[in-house]
Amino acid sequence: MVAIQRILVTATPPTTNGDLHLGHLSGPYLGADVFTRAQRMMGNEVLFISSTDDNQSYLMTKAMQENRPPLDVIRDYSVKIKKSLQLAQIEMDSFTSPLTDAHISRVQKLFLELFHKGKLQVAEIATCYCETCARFLFEAYVKGECPTCGQSSGGQCCEECGHPNDPLQMKNARCTICQSEPIVKNAEAILFPIEPYRNELETYYKENSYKWRPHLSKFFRELLDYPVLPAFQVTNHSNWGIPVPLEGFEGQVINVWFEMLPGHMETTSVWAGRREEEVDAWWGKESSASLVQFFGFDNSIYYTVYHTAILIAHGNYQLADAFINNEFYLLDHLKFSTSRKHAIWGSEFFNEKNSDWLRLHLCLTAPELSQTNFSVNEFNQTLTSDAIHHWKTITKVGISMIFQEAMLEPMPSSAIKQWLDAYEGLFLKHYSKDHFSLRGAAESLIGFLKEGADYIQNSSASDAYAILRGLCIFSLPLTPDIGSKLLSIVYSKDGAASWDLYPQESLCSKDYNLVAALNSSFPEF
Repeated sequence: MVAIQRILVTATPPTTNGDLHLGHLSGPYLGADVFTRAQRMMGNEVLFISSTDDNQSYLMTKAMQENRPPLDVIRDYSVKIKKSLQLAQIEMDSFTSPLTDAHISRVQKLFLELFHKGKLQVAEIATCYCETCARFLFEAYVKGECPTCGQSSGGQCCEECGHPNDPLQMKNARCTICQSEPIVKNAEAILFPIEPYRNELETYYKENSYKWRPHLSKFFRELLDYPVLPAFQVTNHSNWGIPVPLEGFEGQVINVWFEMLPGHMETTSVWAGRREEEVDAWWGKESSASLVQFFGFDNSIYYTVYHTAILIAHGNYQLADAFINNEFYLLDHLKFSTSRKHAIWGSEFFNEKNSDWLRLHLCLTAPELSQTNFSVNEFNQTLTSDAIHHWKTITKVGISMIFQEAMLEPMPSSAIKQWLDAYEGLFLKHYSKDHFSLRGAAESLIGFLKEGADYIQNSSASDAYAILRGLCIFSLPLTPDIGSKLLSIVYSKDGAASWDLYPQESLCSKDYNLVAALNSSFPEF
C-alpha cells in the first residue's frame, strides 16, 4: 500500500528521576504507540520519537534524596525506563538522551535565533530565593498552594489545573529541600513574552480546538481570557542544565520546557543520520507531515501555548496538527506517588506473558476525559473476562474451519461483510488523529469479540477467515504480540501488517506450530 500521509508523533520525554509507572505508561506512551501502529497499518509513513528528560530540576531533587551524583541517577533510571517501554511493547523510532553535544548545540541555536530576532527579552524579575540553601527556587525546588485552584503545586505550572504560576503568588510557599520559607530576591532572567502572539493563538484555537478533548479546549480558552498572557521564563539560575549561551548569563540554564521543542528536532536528526534536509522535511513550515503530540494534561501549557508561540515567533516551522492529552491515572483511587511508594513500575509489572493483556486493560481504563483508576484486582478480572473467552473461541473455531478448507473465497458473505465494515468504521475513527481514543478502540474490540464469537459458530470457512482477519487488524495496534501471531496464520500477500480486510487472496498458513504459539499467548486461568 502506498503511503498516504507522513505523520510525526512525539511523546513527552520522561524524566529520569524514576522508572515509568503504569500511570505514565497509560498516557502518552501507550497512546502514541497504538496510534503509530494503526497509522502504519493504514499505509502511512510515521515517525515516532521521544527522549529522556535529564536536565529537569526534579532530577536534581531526586539525586539529593538518594545522595548520589546526578549522572548515576540518570544512568540507572534510563535503563529502567527503556526496560518498561520494551516490556510494554512501546516501540519508538528514535529515543535519545539530551546529554550530547549535538542536543545542547541545537537547543542553544534555537535560543539564539529567537534572541537575535528580538523575540526574547532580558528583564529583572522578583523571584523566590532560599537563603538557607542559597538557591533560587523554581519548579521542583518550591512547593505551595496554587494561586489559581488552591491545590498543592510545584513551581511554574500546577499539575492539577494546568495554569502557570509564579511561586511568589503561592500561598505557604516552601523550599522543598529544607522547608524554609523563601524570601523575595531580584534577579535577571530572559523571558519569552506570549502576549504578542495572542491573535495567532486565538486563530489557532478557533481552527483546531474542535479536535481537542474538552478539558484541553476549556483550559486553552481560560488562558486566552487572561487580560495579559503571562510570559514564559526561559532561563533559570541553576548549575544543572544547558547553559545560556550569552555573555553575562553565566550560572543560568535554559528552561527544560523550552529545551524539549528543539530536543524533539534533535531526536529527529539522530534518526535521520544528521541529514538536516530530512529534519526540515518533518518539521519545516512547508513540511507535508502532520505533527501529532501526546502528553499529560499537566503539561498542556508547554505544548499548546509555549511551544506553539515559539514556533510562530520563529517562523520556519510547522505547528502541531493534533494534541492528544490524557488525565491522571490513579492507583487504588490515589495518585501514583514515588515518595509515598504508591506506584506500580512498568519494568516490574509488565512481562512477556501479560504485556498484551495489560496493554488492553490500560486501554480499557485509559484516563482520556477524566481521572480513572487501576487496581490489580480489576486487571485480574480482565484476564478472566468473557472477552478473553470470546477471543479464544474465535481463534479456535475459526482456525479449525479454515484449516479444513482447501479453497477459501476472497470475500465473505454480504452479512458478515456488512458487519465487518461497520466495525471497521469504528476502528478507523478511534485510531484517527482527530478522534483518537484508546478506550473507544478497546471497547469496540470487546464488542467485536462478543459478536464475532457468536457469528463464527455458524459461518462458512470464508466467513471465518474474514472474521479472523478482522480480529487481527482491529486488535494488532492494541495487542501487538497476539495480533502478529494471528497475522502469521491469516496473512496478506506481502506479509506485512496492512489494513486490508479483504485481500485479493485469502492466504492461510496451516502450520500448527504457529497455532501453538498463538494459543500460548492467552492468559492461563
